[in-house]
Amino acid sequence: MDTLEMVQEKEKDLSRLYARMDADRSMVYLDPYIMKDKTGREVTGIIKVTLNKPAVFAANVIAALTAAVEQIEVQSESRSFDTVTVEEFQRAVWKQANGLLMVKDMPDLDSFAVSQLCLRGRVAALCACHYGEGEESGIFKPDIVPWDTRHVAFDWGGKGLEWASYRMLKGKRLIEREYNKVIKDRSASVLDVWFEDHNEVWLDKEKIFEQEHPYGEVPVVVSVVPLGYGNSLMDENRVAFEGESIFFMIRSIVPELNRLASIMQTINMHAVKTSYTYLNEGGKVGTPPNYEEMAAPGAITPIGLNERLDPLVVQDIQRSALQLYGMLEKAEEQGSLSAIDLGTLQFELSAIALIQLGEGRDQVFQPRLSAKAMFKDRLARMFTRQIIALGGSVDVGMEGHKRSFATEKLKGEYTTTYKYYPKSPKIDMARMSLAQIAREFYDEDTIRADVLQVEDPKKIRAQRYYDLAEKMSPLLLRNRVIKALAEIDPFEAKLMAMESGQTLKAILAGELPPPEVQQPKEAPPMLPMMLKAGGTEVTSARKAAQVQQTPQEEVVTK
Repeated sequence: MDTLEMVQEKEKDLSRLYARMDADRSMVYLDPYIMKDKTGREVTGIIKVTLNKPAVFAANVIAALTAAVEQIEVQSESRSFDTVTVEEFQRAVWKQANGLLMVKDMPDLDSFAVSQLCLRGRVAALCACHYGEGEESGIFKPDIVPWDTRHVAFDWGGKGLEWASYRMLKGKRLIEREYNKVIKDRSASVLDVWFEDHNEVWLDKEKIFEQEHPYGEVPVVVSVVPLGYGNSLMDENRVAFEGESIFFMIRSIVPELNRLASIMQTINMHAVKTSYTYLNEGGKVGTPPNYEEMAAPGAITPIGLNERLDPLVVQDIQRSALQLYGMLEKAEEQGSLSAIDLGTLQFELSAIALIQLGEGRDQVFQPRLSAKAMFKDRLARMFTRQIIALGGSVDVGMEGHKRSFATEKLKGEYTTTYKYYPKSPKIDMARMSLAQIAREFYDEDTIRADVLQVEDPKKIRAQRYYDLAEKMSPLLLRNRVIKALAEIDPFEAKLMAMESGQTLKAILAGELPPPEVQQPKEAPPMLPMMLKAGGTEVTSARKAAQVQQTPQEEVVTK
């Protein structure tokens, strides 16, 4: 079996998964609803209504997950290992990779990953780090190219991916420029297949390109949302139920909401433009009066003695329809986001109720954030391996902000963890209210971690102590003020430094002040400007001189 046959066979196995993705795409694109009967035929004479609920749901989830706070944490059992450098290295690679995507008019990796995990239930990307050629010779290129998983096929092997393919539609000029292949049509389907040691490109049934690569593994990362029962229920075609999208629990509800809305709107139209029966002596062949003239407000229609116009009664199902709509809407909300998350709630809720709603929201968010964390962690491991293989020092980052990293410092025993925290101001305020009550029972660290659920409780505690320090130490407060002032007005910072008995250079260098400055003594009380004794006024300076001359005697002025 050649490469093309292998990929086509796998795509056939994934056909039900692709069909599910197509259905989800139709919902988020708000494709016009088509009502069908039980045989699958289109129902005619219906006013078709397409509700915007799935698009609103998707937009809110994608926006919330895109705005989630990312935390990169590198941990090592070796105290001498420089974890900070590894974190900075990974952030620099992400920035440069996103910059390369921006030049190609492609979305950044985070936005793309969130959209894929929400709408497809999985995310994939090709990772190929290398040095540029030609005019860009010697320039490091972290080519991390996102793949739309609707057009991705792959197979797992004993050590990971055995192969991975991406089928994409490319324009005529792009194909001719990249592969030096002339085609007749304006575009064509190109199949890009990666193995552990080489890469093949197919156009229709012809292999038009092949090259070896140095990575020693399939340079593709795939992450699937851990939601769905395809991995638990080992039935045939179970792949269609693996890695579910955000429409997992409302996929069957949305069409029914559209159906009911269409029926109700059709009935409303019948109420506005009623159908009539025309009883006449001619029967079916009789000529009815003009509808617009007969049904116009205030119209008088002449008919014969034995003729009659009767409105065709349409069964009133408004009450039952409203009950059904309420049931469907509740089911749709249980499987998506609540009104508080969508910002449509018209009344206030208690702190407990807000937290309960937030927990329901997290059931939608967390599986996708976990998959994104795994995706970026695997990508980070992969591009780190590839860069270490390049050896030497690598200049990483955006133009004008590049930084050189020695690949030797990237070697070692360490783990990288990516964490994401979606934020909701209302739910955060509710947790703060509960924290006030919890202080009677729990310590501050437990409250920060379990009640407030902050990203890094230890960091928050350290920051609290940092802020508290300047309230306890006037010397520390003055030092921080001088340093901050130096960035705004260096001259005034110098004046404050002189006032404290130091130079600004010494303060910025972190030198300790003299002992007398460290422990400033309380200034002696000021003497009055004028003293009166025996009716004669003397100056405070003269009085002080007299006291100094005769410390044990009472000073009397004449």
